[in-house]
Amino acid sequence: MIEYEWSIQEQEVYIDEDGVECYDILNHDFADRLDQYGRYQWEELDGKAYQLVLIRRDWASDFMNQEMDYAETYRDDSGFWKLPEKFTNVNGIDTFKVPKKFHIELAKIQKGLDKQV
Repeated sequence: MIEYEWSIQEQEVYIDEDGVECYDILNHDFADRLDQYGRYQWEELDGKAYQLVLIRRDWASDFMNQEMDYAETYRDDSGFWKLPEKFTNVNGIDTFKVPKKFHIELAKIQKGLDKQV
């Protein structure tokens, strides 16, 4: 069974011994829909220690064998949050296409937040 959910990840960012920026995930705040987060958390996403991701879970026959792929949001040149075209697995390899409905959901929630200002 395939399942999708949004998550705001609280991250600890650090530079490793090779000078590469890395992060550890400290906490997840999961939601089925973006409108469950509210305005406060959207404003906080600009901070480097937070990342909005869409998670794709492929549940195998038991809980411990689930596979997860991530689609990390990013800001485009106009300042809007976007999703990549494909999910990425833990090895950094592109996997499955991100369904269009999640691109639409992300765009709609941002338009609604702009109207609240």
